[in-house]
Amino acid sequence: HMMFAVLWFVVLSGYTNSLAAQKKPLNSLKKIIQYYVKRGSAIYIPYLIASLFYYLVLYHRAHSFAEFFSFVLNFRVKHLFYFVHLILQLYLIFPPLFWVAKKFNKPWVHGIMLLVLTLITVVYFPVKVPPWTILLGQDFFARSYIVLFYIGIIWALNPCRFHRVITIGAIILFLGMEKYNI
Repeated sequence: HMMFAVLWFVVLSGYTNSLAAQKKPLNSLKKIIQYYVKRGSAIYIPYLIASLFYYLVLYHRAHSFAEFFSFVLNFRVKHLFYFVHLILQLYLIFPPLFWVAKKFNKPWVHGIMLLVLTLITVVYFPVKVPPWTILLGQDFFARSYIVLFYIGIIWALNPCRFHRVITIGAIILFLGMEKYNI
């Protein structure tokens, strides 16, 4: 199923962001801003180019440029582009999540964080509608993936210590999220 691939992508995004942050620490406001600019532009600029291409090829007859501009800002040019909104939100919350995971790098702290994030993800804020129907500013739909993103972060910080537990836990969580369409 396609959703399984999205879930793994989110875990791996947390993992690779953490590896990069370990090589180039985010230990100052300037470095955090540089992180946002680098990651954001690496995602948003190709999105703009792809969106413009879509507009020129498919939408220019059916929609005005003003409507298209609204679609771009709300990540609604094409429903398949919803992941741009998702990944930008995850990049936005990465520095504080990484700081917590690194500062309090203890199994019991990660256990509590995973329980809290799972509670947030599954109980309080499950996504019941497809993410591409959510308008910018209406919802923070990355919340449904935060626990997976955090798993990627702690996996990168503790590659040997938690490898087996994280892999098994992630698979169980993926299957549950898939079964209940979370």
